[in-house]
Amino acid sequence: MSEELDRREYTRFATSLSIEVTSADGQPIEGRTVDFSTLGFRFDTANPLPVNAICRIRMIFDKGGEEAPIEAEGVVVHSEPSGMGVRLTGLAEECQEDYQDVVALHSTATP
Repeated sequence: MSEELDRREYTRFATSLSIEVTSADGQPIEGRTVDFSTLGFRFDTANPLPVNAICRIRMIFDKGGEEAPIEAEGVVVHSEPSGMGVRLTGLAEECQEDYQDVVALHSTATP
């Protein structure tokens, strides 16, 4: 229940982006984001990982007309047959500013 409350503290921004997720054993998982926040994202895929699975993430955001590749580690916090929710646990240092910029950009663009 507290996890449910924690998720609601952070605004989610609807966006559909291609994303590369790789399981801990190297299995690539294809899909698209449904939404994201400062903590993570929801991801539609036909091959979701189980809850608590560790994964690597690579996304490419449009940061005001410029590509911003974001690389991170994450953990699956929600899994269902159509997709999964991933909490970012290790955003690459060189990506942190870009990720925050992208969140800010989408937060001002969302009504």
